[in-house]
Amino acid sequence: MRAPVGAFTDGPVSNRRRPDGPNEAGLETALLQLTADDPHPELGSGLLALLRLPLTLPGAASARLANDLNRAEQEAVTVSPLLGSWCLAGEEIAFVSFTPAFVLRGDPESSRRARLLNTAAWMTARSLWAAAEIMGRERGPASATETGGPAIRR
Repeated sequence: MRAPVGAFTDGPVSNRRRPDGPNEAGLETALLQLTADDPHPELGSGLLALLRLPLTLPGAASARLANDLNRAEQEAVTVSPLLGSWCLAGEEIAFVSFTPAFVLRGDPESSRRARLLNTAAWMTARSLWAAAEIMGRERGPASATETGGPAIRR
């Protein structure tokens, strides 16, 4: 079995330290994992994208934040397609997306590579978007339509 391909994406969403040391702001980064090792129980093989935010909240607050991020991203104008959802991965907030292999069946290798690169780029953009949303939430109420800023309200 191969190890999953992974990448760190910057997204200052907590005050926890990264395992390999802090970034310029002294903050931990989100973790993006892309893997094709675990088949979906109904859709079979494909690309699983898991973006874990370095953020844990007490009790039901994590689930509430995941729901808030789902709602805000649905209403926001972002560069990432909304293929997947925010949820809990253990105690961490994560965005999970799955692209079945049959979607790309018959496509040339270059198209499959492009899908992988686009997924990584979309998840990186999503990490930065989530960081802005969460940081805006900590600063106070805001609406993207009213201020052009974060859309999550307290």
